[in-house]
Amino acid sequence: MAAYWRVASYGYPNPFGDKNAQRSWKIFMSFVQNDSYQGVKDQWTSASGPDRLSAHAVESRKSSLEEFGLLYVFSGSDKIEITPGGRQLIAAADAQQKDEFTWVGINLLMRFPLQGPPRSRVTSNVASAFPIYNFLFSALCELQNYVWLEELIRVLGKVTTVDGARAALEQVRDLRSGAESFDDLEPMPDLRGAYYNSMNQVLNHIGLAGLILTSERGSSPYTLDRKDSLLSSASEIVRLAIGERSAASADDDCVISDQFINRMPTVPPFTTEAAYFRYLGAAVPDMAQSRLAVEESLPQVLFGQENVSVLTEKIHYTVQGQSIIGEVATLCRVSRGQRLILSHDSDWTYKVRGKERVEGGTVEVQIVRSKPISNPETILPYFMEDPNE
Repeated sequence: MAAYWRVASYGYPNPFGDKNAQRSWKIFMSFVQNDSYQGVKDQWTSASGPDRLSAHAVESRKSSLEEFGLLYVFSGSDKIEITPGGRQLIAAADAQQKDEFTWVGINLLMRFPLQGPPRSRVTSNVASAFPIYNFLFSALCELQNYVWLEELIRVLGKVTTVDGARAALEQVRDLRSGAESFDDLEPMPDLRGAYYNSMNQVLNHIGLAGLILTSERGSSPYTLDRKDSLLSSASEIVRLAIGERSAASADDDCVISDQFINRMPTVPPFTTEAAYFRYLGAAVPDMAQSRLAVEESLPQVLFGQENVSVLTEKIHYTVQGQSIIGEVATLCRVSRGQRLILSHDSDWTYKVRGKERVEGGTVEVQIVRSKPISNPETILPYFMEDPNE
């Protein structure tokens, strides 16, 4: 069988969900209430009846909670660390704020790279920094808010690069329209064991254990009849998390389309567990502030035959070497290959070479000088004033 996504083997902890989701939440809270990982193991391995967990199951639960960005235990350590993002999720649950819980959970998941943490043990996963959950949230919005299980198994769940993501979305559209058939693809893999569990858990995780996805069975154009759909009540939050503006204010600079895959940040390489978990579990930006940032239009100017976005230092970005750094919500419109005009060097236009999520709600955009601007003084009115100066 070809390489496939391997994700955490247990479901998302959701206190608002069914009994399985609530049990996962109870297990998460046992980590929160106990600094010692050995103490958590002892609690569950010594329990009686259905509450009892094996030491291996506790280890798998820990790995799941680490993947979700909620906590971590360094290799060789016994100390449990709850991440800032994990504490935000707990606060939302305690306040019974489902929207905030959804917002935090989605944003934490979107940071996860397929290859997981840089630990000494040999990983069985694909060696890729591709953010699979970020991709799937984007794909849902691209594909009319639903996905068939067979589309996930045979197309989307094989993607490990941004280029592959673009091709996969186009292939799913062709399959739905009848322009392409699964008969032309590799046979359906054996839906048993680790593979089947992993594909099911992918849907559980992006749905936050039933909080934002609903699963149904019915008439299907494929062999499998399972269909998972994004709930309308969660659609706006998901779209905000991936950087889409509302329909009421959408314009050409931030409309959901294939271009969004170009905007999707990749994940930087990590050489230490500390750097990895600091990135994965960093505090999630405030939802209201993110909404304001996304809804704000970027100034544009006509350069040659091209509308070019104009960004202002200290408002939209800061400079770091050959890159600019800014909030995800602010830079949602910036895509690979796009031309920009930047206030710190207004004599030139720049092209975007790459885009990586670096910490929490922050993105690093790699830039390179492109074309000189012959009359930079005409650009000055488009730069914004820093309200703090």
